Amino acid sequence: MLEKFANRTDEELFEYLKSKDKSVSRQAFEEIYSRYANKIYTYCRKVLFANDMSEDIFQDIFVKFYESVQKVDQMSNVQGYLIKIARNLCLNEKQRRNIIKVEMDEENFLYNDPSIENNEIADLLHTSLDALPEEYKEVIVMKEFMDMNYKDIAIALDLSVSVVRIRIYRGKKKLREIMAPYINDLQN
Repeated sequence: MLEKFANRTDEELFEYLKSKDKSVSRQAFEEIYSRYANKIYTYCRKVLFANDMSEDIFQDIFVKFYESVQKVDQMSNVQGYLIKIARNLCLNEKQRRNIIKVEMDEENFLYNDPSIENNEIADLLHTSLDALPEEYKEVIVMKEFMDMNYKDIAIALDLSVSVVRIRIYRGKKKLREIMAPYINDLQN
């Protein structure tokens, strides 16, 4: 019976979620979960930059989504709605824990062993991403790690597409600035 749900639109799945038949509701939820779980988890990991927080928040997102189903009449953008829930929970968690961003200085980038270069670049990217202002970080995560288009990001964050484009441009520029000392060191 799950195949029946695999071909349904998000709007149809959302309607099935409201079904009094618990089996139908459960299967619709499972299909939505299978479509968006990886993207939502990626968002949490990139925004919170911590495994323990990410996993707890990730579980809460789908619980809150399921609980809110009966309160919303219709939904045309399930992914956007999930991102809004994720965003709110991640921001609340960051405020609650008062996460302090790590300052980066050039001393952190003195390693020059090619065998660990890729891991270092990945670590640098994640650290640099975490150092970005929140408004840039979340649009870059959505665009580059979740493969969302500008329109979907704009809907999820309740922004115009042009603001999303500007934030992505500025965020990438800032990332290049943050990463420049290390990249220059690699090239020498």
